[in-house]
Amino acid sequence: MKTIKEKKPNKEKPLFYGSSNPGITEIAQINKENGEVFQLITTGEIRIDTPQKTYRNNEINQLIKEKNLTDEKISNLQHTKQLTFKHNAWFEILYTNNKMDGFESIGNIAHTYSEGISKLKQQAEELPTQQQEVNA
Repeated sequence: MKTIKEKKPNKEKPLFYGSSNPGITEIAQINKENGEVFQLITTGEIRIDTPQKTYRNNEINQLIKEKNLTDEKISNLQHTKQLTFKHNAWFEILYTNNKMDGFESIGNIAHTYSEGISKLKQQAEELPTQQQEVNA
């Protein structure tokens, strides 16, 4: 497995790993000898409301730095209603092989970095059999 974005301490949520614009950010990838490729990405629009301001995609890094956010700090701020997620990103697994033109989502979603990496590894072991059944 090739890790593109390493896990950050105390930061499991996808907002810590995405780009500043909505779109796709590559996290990790598994290339198999048979030409199959499995990729973990973050995607999705982010919008977070605080009493002072609404932060959107390109402002999330500013919010993370201002409040020195970690998963625990986010939970505490949500509990005290100092921070509300209106939209949030997620981790998703994409798939391609040497017969396809590009990547496709295989519908496997995760909400934490560790869960995403675990699902990526699991999917890379399981999908070839599933894909063969679909292509038969």
